[in-house]
Amino acid sequence: MAGMHGVLRPLDRLFAGLNSLFALIYLAALLLKGVDGVSLVMLFLFVLSIPAACLLIHAADRFSSGFLHWLRFFYPQGMFVLYFTQSIRLSRILHPVAFDAPVARFEEFLFGGKPVLAFFEAFPRTPALNELFFFAYFSFYFFLTLPWWVLYFQGKKQEAEESLFTLIASFSLLYMWYIVFPVAGPKFFYPELRSLWYDHFSGGLFTMIMKQLFTPSTMAGAALPSSHVAMGLLALLLSLRHVRLLGRLMLPLYLLLVVSTVYLYTHYLVDILAGLAYGAAAFLLVPGFTARVYSSPAKKEALK
Repeated sequence: MAGMHGVLRPLDRLFAGLNSLFALIYLAALLLKGVDGVSLVMLFLFVLSIPAACLLIHAADRFSSGFLHWLRFFYPQGMFVLYFTQSIRLSRILHPVAFDAPVARFEEFLFGGKPVLAFFEAFPRTPALNELFFFAYFSFYFFLTLPWWVLYFQGKKQEAEESLFTLIASFSLLYMWYIVFPVAGPKFFYPELRSLWYDHFSGGLFTMIMKQLFTPSTMAGAALPSSHVAMGLLALLLSLRHVRLLGRLMLPLYLLLVVSTVYLYTHYLVDILAGLAYGAAAFLLVPGFTARVYSSPAKKEALK
């Protein structure tokens, strides 16, 4: 890699800062709640991931390997699932009861009923629709990764990293919010949905994959706002700005993704509205901060 060898870029510092924050929260949880083997493992994992990233950065700067350079750019994406699941786990440690009851009451007051249950009763479940909406829900992972890979291989490395920095910085605030204010979601709160779970859903490959991923241990606590809606919208808007053709292809998929959150009763309607508001606000505010972070000539040179 040409440019400044061994230099930590803003995304590297964001990665280190976020991992340090998770480690500190786990340390506080251990001190407050007592020794827990899993929490201890997670504490060390978040701490050790920082020197591991530094070794990767050093190796990528030293060797002319295209794969290493790609991995050096995008290694923080490998933590998305871990950040999400551990924010849920930490919320369950710190809050024995989620805040679904007041959220459900507010939604009922706001809309004069229970929109998720009304939608569930009115909308037919067929194998074709199940597969479509499970695929749309799964496509969220493409939104988080694919546009920035396209930019990278187009040679637009600065746009790729700044977009990823914007996405992770925006997601970081959500992780912390989920720890402070956990909401499990309607499939956990309403007995009629919890008793059904997803056993009655039949479909194809994506139905099978997502039914395996939808477990209480990994999905209960990060409903408000919907990260699928919020970060999906941010990724869509960034794609429309930097990779216009791909962004246009993503638009109908994003609309299906939003509908899927209700079809699969993973979110309250207020979660979706809050997700739209958060995603729009992040797009308006965070890229300006990112531009200032990456504004120095030295940092731009390091991206070459």
